[in-house]
Amino acid sequence: MQKDNEVGRKEAGGWGRLSEPGRSRWTRIVTNCRRRTNLQVRAEKLVKKKKKKKKKEEEEEEEEEKEEKEEEEEQEELFYKLYITAHP
Repeated sequence: MQKDNEVGRKEAGGWGRLSEPGRSRWTRIVTNCRRRTNLQVRAEKLVKKKKKKKKKEEEEEEEEEKEEKEEEEEQEELFYKLYITAHP
């Protein structure tokens, strides 16, 4: 009987159990922990959206920082060129 229970449990994907001790037929009984409620699904979607938004903002900030650094380097190069031409 124990082996039959183990085989049936594997066939049912770990979800099933004997609904009555005398029955050989397995029924799927889904526990509450396996079900995702509508609120959980919505919460997960919101979390994903927030993560995407945050990642996008970080990428934009990095791009802005790179542009600022490039502009500063260009300004320094111009300054040195002007300084060299003004003070030979």
